[in-house]
Formats: sequence, structure tokens, C-alpha cells
Amino acid sequence: MAVLGLLTIAALARADGGAAAADTAAVRFTTSSEGDVTVIAGENTSPWIPYHGVAEFPRLENLNPSVPVPARFVIPPATKMEVLRLTPVNPRRNTRFNVSYRYARGDPSAAPDLSFVYLFPWEHGTKTRVDQGYFGPSTHRNLRALDFGLAEGATICAAREGVVIATRDDSTVGGTAASYETTANFVDVLHADGTWATYAHLQYRGSLVKPGDRVAAGTPIGRCGHTGRASGPHLHFAVCRASWDSDGGETIPTSFLHLDGGAEAAQAGKTYYAVRPGGPPFDVKLGERMSDADFEGVTRPAPATGKVDVRPEKMDDKVFFWCVNGMDTAQEVTVSFDRLKGFTSSKRLPYVRKVPARTEVYLLSLSHKGASGATRYEIRYGWRPAKP
Repeated sequence: MAVLGLLTIAALARADGGAAAADTAAVRFTTSSEGDVTVIAGENTSPWIPYHGVAEFPRLENLNPSVPVPARFVIPPATKMEVLRLTPVNPRRNTRFNVSYRYARGDPSAAPDLSFVYLFPWEHGTKTRVDQGYFGPSTHRNLRALDFGLAEGATICAAREGVVIATRDDSTVGGTAASYETTANFVDVLHADGTWATYAHLQYRGSLVKPGDRVAAGTPIGRCGHTGRASGPHLHFAVCRASWDSDGGETIPTSFLHLDGGAEAAQAGKTYYAVRPGGPPFDVKLGERMSDADFEGVTRPAPATGKVDVRPEKMDDKVFFWCVNGMDTAQEVTVSFDRLKGFTSSKRLPYVRKVPARTEVYLLSLSHKGASGATRYEIRYGWRPAKP
């Protein structure tokens, strides 16, 4: 009797769309014989995370598998185990089989803690905008992932305690083309419930940790960059769980510690402060919390310039406008906007305001209409001597 076999192995794609380079050598498969019986075994070389896989047999002649095929299996960390056995149906006849393997991180039977409250993954007391949210129109169409608008070189911190299971920081390239899909630098951290977080688009040599490091929540783990498929520097953050039905893992919803001590799901277009329990106090300045009422009646002395200026002051997704009257007489100032796109005005336009001589006063604000999309304004203003 002759036993003939053909082997094919494939690692599944990462759930964040990046390269699976860190996983391609994690699991090894061997085929051996015990008399007429063929034994197929798998070895998980990762010391930290289990791997699940599927063994498929496009061709199986005169062989009886010990488990139903396609065979599903989970291999614990740092473990070699038998996947299945193939026993001849008729010992007098030749046997032949083709087998292919697919495998990916994690144990699909592990239940994620969906009530866990994460920390925003940047430094305590600083704020960042969510540029793209779950199932976003750009690169998140099939992902529960968040893009945080951090600047190049900004410190990225662990959102949850865990063990670093994979890193990459040797890439120097990034851009919007699909060819950059596999060039992102990243840090992946495994959590106690079997999920893992991906922090992607780090700068070249931007990883501050290595596989095997245990990191506490709030620990610096990397530097923000512009590698991989991205239009500019930002942090791509997603939490994944293993799934039989989703190649490379399934992204899951997350909530974050809010300024007020509660939990909040991050939304595209909003700006959030990172808060560490027990961290030092800091001043909070959020555009969404500011309104005309905070500035009405506020005046400042203005230098003598012989003209009137209108000064914008941006805070997150709001723009606040101040009028600076540098003339020696009171002026009636009229403000309007051309090509106003993506904003709403806090006051009816055109807005008219009497501004005392040599004084700066508050006028109005523009608020972002929605979570995303292009915004634009062109301010138009004029003045004339105010009536007594």
C-alpha cells in the first residue's frame, strides 16, 4: 500500500487589513506514520496566544479521518498536538490525500468582555479627534475600528493591560493606494479575555515594546506615524476576537473612560481627552462644551490699528469669531459667510454688532454639522461708524 499526500498552508489575513507577517510562521504542521495510520499534528510556536485552524481535504481516497472534515482545531500556546488521524478503509488498496490548512490567532470559544472600559490610547490630559469611526466610508467599511487624529510622533499608550504578541516598526512607507495595505507598522497586545488590540500606522522605529512584554493600561507602547494605507499620520485602533467565520478575526465594539468617569463609545467627528485613573488634574477645553453664553459680555482692550479685524479661534470642530476694533470710535460691524459648507452658525446671518472703540468683543461661532465630511467657510465683514 502507498500513502500519498499533498500539503498546503495559509495564514489568514489580519482583521485590520495589515500584513500577516507576524503570524505566517506561528503554526507548523507535520505528517507522520504509525504503521498504516497517518498522523497529522500541529505545533503552535507562540508562547502567548492560542491559534485556531481548519484542515481541509480536497482529496481523500481510501482513508477514514478520526474527526469530521473539514477538521477544526485550537492549539494552545507553546503546544504540539495531534490534529487528526487517517486510517485506511481497505488496507490492501493504495491511499491518497491532499490537505490544506488555514489558521489564525485566538480561540473562537473565548468570550470577550464587552463591558470592559478601555482608556483612550494617548497621553493623559491631552485630547484627540476621532477622524473615522466604525464602518467608516474610507477604510473601515467592514471594521469596528477607530482612527484617532494623533500627530506624527505622538505617544501611543496601551488602552488595556496585556501582553505584546507582535510588533513591526521597519516600514518607512505609507500612502492611500491599495499597494500600501501591508506596509503598516503596528503593535498588537493580547488581553486577558482572549481579545487583542491592534495599534497601527506607527512611525519607522516607532515601537517602544517587543513581543513578550507585559504592559499596563496607559503604558507608552509606540509613536504615531504614517505607514501603511493612510492619508496622513493617525492611530488606527481596533480590538479583535477570534472567529471561525471571519478570516483573521472579528473586530468588536469598545467603550472608553470618559472625562466624567463613565464609559462612552467613541464617535467619528468628536474630540476626547485621555484620562488615567489617579492622574493629575488638567484644564478641560472642549469646543462641544463651549457656547456663545461662555463669551457674551467678554471684552478685551484692542491696540490702535485704525481698522477693524475679525479673528477666528478654532477649538476642536468649532470656530469662534472675535471682532477687534482698532479704531478710536465705535463701529457697527456686519458679518456674513460665503461658501459656508459643513458648518452651522450660532447666530442668524448676516450678524450685526456694535463694537466699542479700541475693544475686542465676541461675535458668534460655527459648529461642524456632522461627524465627517469637508468643511469650508469664507468670512465677509464690513463696518461703519456706529450711531450714537
